[in-house]
Amino acid sequence: MSDYVEVIAIVEGKTEQIFVEKLLAPYLAVKNVYMTATSWLQG
Repeated sequence: MSDYVEVIAIVEGKTEQIFVEKLLAPYLAVKNVYMTATSWLQG
């Protein structure tokens, strides 16, 4: 069993992607939860 968790957030736009990358990801990384965001809408 691994000692960490990986989370992929599927977000609507750039604002949400920035929120995840700049705020949530660093906070969760300290707790061994590694989060990335990808946008499913283009444009």
